Amino acid sequence: MDHTMDNFVWHDAVLKTLSIEAHNDSSRSNCRISLLAYENAESRKRHRTEIVASSVLSVVSSIDFAELADNAGAGNVSNGYVKRTTSKSRGSLQILRMYLCDGFIEVVARRFEWSGPAKVRHG
Repeated sequence: MDHTMDNFVWHDAVLKTLSIEAHNDSSRSNCRISLLAYENAESRKRHRTEIVASSVLSVVSSIDFAELADNAGAGNVSNGYVKRTTSKSRGSLQILRMYLCDGFIEVVARRFEWSGPAKVRHG
């Protein structure tokens, strides 16, 4: 693992894609988020980063596409994090929350993996 989740630079990232593959069996459901993000706080160039959630239980989002487009140059992601939680009925889970310009994305899943310059494996 190159970085921890705490080191991922959410601020000023640019959301490029959000895709969902839903199945009746949640262990086969997944969510893929593509961002252009800074590798670290000193970086001057964004790099493509893919976040893949597997065994997805839920996805909730509110996205204002005009705001995303208007803020794409400066960055349309303001913050984000992943936290671990445990549910008696569902077991160990992780929750990704990403805050956008006038919107958010929340993904509840069993596992998250990052690919790109800021590689993170969580779960």
